[in-house]
Amino acid sequence: MTYIRTIWNDRIVENPLTYYMRDNGGSNINLLPPFTEWEFNHPSFNPVIDPQDDYKLTASPNESFRWVQVRVPVLPNTVYTLSTQARYGYIAVFNESITESLPGAAYNASGNITFNSGEHEAVFVLFGNSGDGPGAYHITHPQLELGSAATTFGPRKHYQLSPAPGATTQVGTPLNAANLNKLEIGVQQAHHMILGLDTDASTPSYHANGQLYQIVETKDGGVIRTTTYTYNPADGSLSTETVSGNGVTVTTTYSYNPDGTLGGETKAFT
Repeated sequence: MTYIRTIWNDRIVENPLTYYMRDNGGSNINLLPPFTEWEFNHPSFNPVIDPQDDYKLTASPNESFRWVQVRVPVLPNTVYTLSTQARYGYIAVFNESITESLPGAAYNASGNITFNSGEHEAVFVLFGNSGDGPGAYHITHPQLELGSAATTFGPRKHYQLSPAPGATTQVGTPLNAANLNKLEIGVQQAHHMILGLDTDASTPSYHANGQLYQIVETKDGGVIRTTTYTYNPADGSLSTETVSGNGVTVTTTYSYNPDGTLGGETKAFT
């Protein structure tokens, strides 16, 4: 069984699950991830994420109709509200093929957008400059939530999200919040267990370009732990780190912001 901790954007991960918002004591939950998980399809939009607040973005596009976007699973025929704490620019909600906006959710320069998801099980939330052309644009604290009213902003929290009703693993284990929390704790414990294995020798291997490829660690002549690295060919940044030992493997995959800084990581446990 493979468990992937960050499973929000199914354009990034391999086995996506459909998520929906569950009630949390009557308070709504933000369905939007930080901008580190949005797609930057137009480099000329020049988006920059605030290093102190990943729900804050500025942009200086040199062309019209440039935007950033994120895919969000939704419940069909359900009312949602999209709001921002502040912005100069346009927000919109489009269908999953990004060919047209949902009724009442076209490019909006001020105020909130309340819309019905209709037949859709996923939508794209966009922020951009529409046809206004070059300029200085910004957006702070976007929030998508159930209902027809905007509530106080809060960042999305994975533990507040639950899989679609009836979802199970391949062996039939219910994918509810409690089991997902157990799985995440298991990944962390497995990683620490591998890192804590006792070894007495280490043999590194290198790529032809000098980048570290693999470290094989042994104890009394037997292999105890193997760490393998892969790199992004374009810029040489670390792509994955796979640590194996005692029958357990944990693979960490790294993602990066447009400016090259580390944006986040996901872990797969096998």
